[in-house]
Amino acid sequence: MHPILIIVFGPLLAAVVAGLGNRMLGNTVAKSLTTGALFLSAAPAFAQPGGPASPCTRAQLLASAEGYIQAQRTATMRSLQEYTRLKARTAAPDDLSWLLVLDAMIFQAEAEVRWLDHCEATVARQVRGPAPAPAPATDPTEVSPR
Repeated sequence: MHPILIIVFGPLLAAVVAGLGNRMLGNTVAKSLTTGALFLSAAPAFAQPGGPASPCTRAQLLASAEGYIQAQRTATMRSLQEYTRLKARTAAPDDLSWLLVLDAMIFQAEAEVRWLDHCEATVARQVRGPAPAPAPATDPTEVSPR
C-alpha cells in the first residue's frame, strides 16, 4: 500500500468511524480514535524523502514562508477590494443586513492582512535568529574609581 493512501485516508476513515459511532463508542473513545489515526498517519510522512525530517536552511524556510504569505496576502487584498466595490454599489440604505455583512467581511479581510504581516515579521525574526543582547547601560551619576 502506498504511504500517501495511509496519510490521506487513515484519518479520514477514523473520522468517519468516530462520527458514525460516536454514540456507541462515547465521546472520549471517538476523539482518541481520530487523534491516534492522525498521529499514525503522520509517521510515513517522516520517512519520506523531503518529509518533515529533511533538513532545510533558514534561507529556504524564509523564501517558502514569504511566498505562501505573499500569495495569501494577494488573495486577501483582492477579496477586500471586491467587498469594498460591492459595498459602494449597494446604495440602498434599506438593505442594512447586507451592508452589515459586507462590513464584517471587510473587517475580517483587514484583520487577516494584519495577521499576515505579523506572520511574515515573526518568521523573518525566527529565520534571522535571536537579536544580539544590548550592552548594559551605565549610570552617568556613577563615579568610576581612579
